Amino acid sequence: MARHRQHSLGEMISSLTFFGCAIYLVVSAADWQDQGDNTRALLSCLAALMCFLGSIRFQVAQWVAALASLRKKTNDKS
Repeated sequence: MARHRQHSLGEMISSLTFFGCAIYLVVSAADWQDQGDNTRALLSCLAALMCFLGSIRFQVAQWVAALASLRKKTNDKS
């Protein structure tokens, strides 16, 4: 597998921001759930999941690349 490139300070800050937003949204979802507003709680959880995935976007990209490479190797052997 190829060497991983270094990420800029701005990319690291945005990843940390996404993670912070995910935590905030989970807390908000718990508050909405306590208040009995299940729709807003569910939407907050969904938004938290998307923010968390945004915070690990570089890792997700590596997983997708590894999966694509594995699929390509499997198809080449056929």
